[in-house]
Amino acid sequence: MPKDKRKAKGIRENHPVGRAEWDFSTCPEEQLAACLEYELWRESDSKRAYIQAWQGKPMRFDDYWTRILADDGPLPFYPGIEVGFAFLSPEFPELPFLEIPANERRRRLKLINRFSVDDRISEEFLRKHPLAEHMLSFGHTIDDLRLEFDLKNDSGVSRKGADYQIDGNMLKCNDMHATFALFRFDWRKSDKYFLDCLKAWLDKNRDRRIKLTDKRGGGSDSRKLRARLREIGAFRLLQHMPYTEAQALEEEKSGQPLYCDQKSWIRARKAANDFIKNGNR
Repeated sequence: MPKDKRKAKGIRENHPVGRAEWDFSTCPEEQLAACLEYELWRESDSKRAYIQAWQGKPMRFDDYWTRILADDGPLPFYPGIEVGFAFLSPEFPELPFLEIPANERRRRLKLINRFSVDDRISEEFLRKHPLAEHMLSFGHTIDDLRLEFDLKNDSGVSRKGADYQIDGNMLKCNDMHATFALFRFDWRKSDKYFLDCLKAWLDKNRDRRIKLTDKRGGGSDSRKLRARLREIGAFRLLQHMPYTEAQALEEEKSGQPLYCDQKSWIRARKAANDFIKNGNR
């Protein structure tokens, strides 16, 4: 949508920022990570230019997706990388994430998140772990090894960008809070046997110092993602109006403000600004 049309919509709503630009409360939990990445990239001149350069002439999502399947991605296109949503969305950067129809967002994310892992991840697992990163960490260990290590180097492990320690028959990486291990599956054994063995391995080797991040229903990941999106909302509102008007607007639309006082609004704006500049979560 052209920018002038988006501004016209804001005028019709009697405020300079359309609601989908600052109110992310309706975003489904399984779309939070994609929403945050999409909105962050909209705030970056360089990243907008990068995406638009790859997209070339305007096309449909399915046309961009065909390019991905033909291995014509902007980067090594790993399944589940939420930033792929921005690359493949013809609405980017004009429309905010939540103005893309909900059914279409769901369809696109399903393709992106399950790209090349359909045969490896069960439907039950997908239902239990809807956020993309939870699929990647289990389904792509071999790819991780190929990217991170020079496996032909007989003298030891080649470290690329992170610090690894050899611990028995495992490789540990504190930077990623991860352990790399090789498992052999004898298919004469039952699934229950494998699960019992894996549980025993986890009981022995899990690093209990690491805080879990895959809780559902308002778990830590969801809270952090929603907090970041609220900060982006405050950042955008305060670019157009004082906090008193922003607070009144939010109360009118949803019944409660994003933040309760001036210090909280200013703190949120600064956090969003720093977050956007840093370009990471």
